[in-house]
Amino acid sequence: MTADGSGPATPTDTPNGSSQPVAETLRARLRRHRALLIIAALVVVTALALAWWSTRPSSERLDPEGTGQDGSRAVVRLLQDHGVEVEPMTSTEPVPRTANNDATTTVVVTIPGRLDEDEFHALAGSEATLVLVDPGPAVDQFDLPLSAADGTSRVVEPDCAVPAAERAGPARAGATQYESDGSVQSCYDGRMVRSDAGSGGPTVVLGADPLLNQHLDDDGNAALALGLLGEHPRVVWYTPELQADGDEGLVDLLPSWVIPVTLQLFVAAAAAAIWRARRLGPVVTESLPVVVRSTETAEGRARLYRRGHARDHAAAVLRAASSDRLRTALRLPHGADTTVLVSAVAERSGRDPSDVAATLAGTAPTDDAALVRLADQLDALEREVHQL
Repeated sequence: MTADGSGPATPTDTPNGSSQPVAETLRARLRRHRALLIIAALVVVTALALAWWSTRPSSERLDPEGTGQDGSRAVVRLLQDHGVEVEPMTSTEPVPRTANNDATTTVVVTIPGRLDEDEFHALAGSEATLVLVDPGPAVDQFDLPLSAADGTSRVVEPDCAVPAAERAGPARAGATQYESDGSVQSCYDGRMVRSDAGSGGPTVVLGADPLLNQHLDDDGNAALALGLLGEHPRVVWYTPELQADGDEGLVDLLPSWVIPVTLQLFVAAAAAAIWRARRLGPVVTESLPVVVRSTETAEGRARLYRRGHARDHAAAVLRAASSDRLRTALRLPHGADTTVLVSAVAERSGRDPSDVAATLAGTAPTDDAALVRLADQLDALEREVHQL
């Protein structure tokens, strides 16, 4: 602010002669609102992470919508291009109701290990063709004369009379080999078997390789997948939900690595809190009395007055200090009345007594500009008295 009040200037003098803006600087505003800015940044980062997570390729193996290497989006599109309706279904129900007793439907079970024996019998009892994808050792729980043995995933000749395998020719049918007692049709050196002995439709056990995006265009995989799954005009792509036992809680369903990683995160957070916490150092003794510079006290009080908008109190302090110095300069008693002081100052300086009274005991300033003018007037009055 200017001394004449002509404009709202903001700089005010500091002890080292530099000027500092009275208004809040950008840095001060950022410091004041840093908590809100941090929260807003976290919200934005979380929203971006959720958006990325929702649009990223699915990592679920044999996911009919998965576009990654282990997804099955390619074979689903291939079936749809050939007029086959593919209906993804995820349910805890043992049998897709729409597939029951429907001889024109193929039910593909992507995770047979999640089916129990009753659920399998319910599926096997329907007229639909049942395709169990890579059941592995879990094939023992099903009513099939099969046992699983470890093998390697490689291209093998079909060497069987199943029409879909004969048309496909050499293909990569999976790694697990299934041994039987001869009552089922075995293809690709035991990597695919077909049984028609059940009470319902046929049951096919097949490795996952022909249905994965990364292997679909290898050798005869696409033809084999299309021949097996495209036999009927409708495919139910069935993914059973993981079913928990009655005694299992939420912690029992978590992967084994979750608890150790969570504990490590807590330890890391505690270590970071200890590292970044504000700690008090040892007690420092200092001989008394402590010397504090008068300029520091004055600056501290000035900041408090400014923060509290206490112009009236600041003006009273300035006038009281100036009056004490004037009484000393004019050799008046310390408790001399203001009227006596005003008369003595007017007589010494030659000013009008009313002007001196307004300066030493007038009304409180209404704004910062008036307070600055009052300080300048008091300073000028003291200089006149001391110079005469």
